[in-house]
Amino acid sequence: MDRPANDQDIVEILRAVRVGDIVSGTITQVGPPHGAAVRLDGQLGLASADIGPLHASWGHPWDEVIQVGRRVTAEVIDIDEERERIGLSLAATENPELWAFLKDIPGA
Repeated sequence: MDRPANDQDIVEILRAVRVGDIVSGTITQVGPPHGAAVRLDGQLGLASADIGPLHASWGHPWDEVIQVGRRVTAEVIDIDEERERIGLSLAATENPELWAFLKDIPGA
């Protein structure tokens, strides 16, 4: 029988995920404060996740890419244990070569 997640469960889940991991989920909400909320698959779904406006897509309009109910695959770009939040970049998985280049720029 499944039990509800507690704060310790969520902290352990957040410690298991790494920046650079590729994850999948479903967009559940669009709008402030974080752009688009995503319910990640599996145990990661216990933590909140979002795609910020700058990380939605570099080649398509926001409203074309970010829609409630849409399945997405994105790269983990930030893990905030205090806020129990995972930051995602959809653009990183759409343009992996450009993303790799941009990450290597000092100060970027």
